Amino acid sequence: MRLVERYRTGCVLLAGDAAHVHTPVGVQGLNTEIQDAWNLGWKLALVLRGANDALLDTYEEERMLVATGMLEMSGELFKSVTSRTAITKMKRGDKERHNSAFNYRGRSLSVDTGTRGRPKVLAGDRAPYAPCVLISPRGGTTLFDKFRGGHFTTEM
Repeated sequence: MRLVERYRTGCVLLAGDAAHVHTPVGVQGLNTEIQDAWNLGWKLALVLRGANDALLDTYEEERMLVATGMLEMSGELFKSVTSRTAITKMKRGDKERHNSAFNYRGRSLSVDTGTRGRPKVLAGDRAPYAPCVLISPRGGTTLFDKFRGGHFTTEM
């Protein structure tokens, strides 16, 4: 397992296996790599269209934490699998099924607007699967439908 010290040095940006290498246990490597590329891709597109270059610094801020968490999880799984006599006993839980447990809370681009109470979804969380009745009274629209596409989503 390996992790770079920086995701960006000047105009060089690293993603996927160039930035982090996991054990195959937990099967999260490709998911993490694709999410790296998606995160970096929309930021590069905005900078090329005139956004401040500092936007690219948020890439490392957001993805380094995720990669670190994935390395820790896959390392723990690797130890548990190699210590067992039968690999067939390995079971995947919620942590291994998806990495939605990782979030961007408290990062530069996740602005907390001071919502009342303790909402289940906070700024920086992955959007839940939910119908959007207020957006499309005819039905059939979900948050995922609304957020789909290569655009930066600041609000609905």
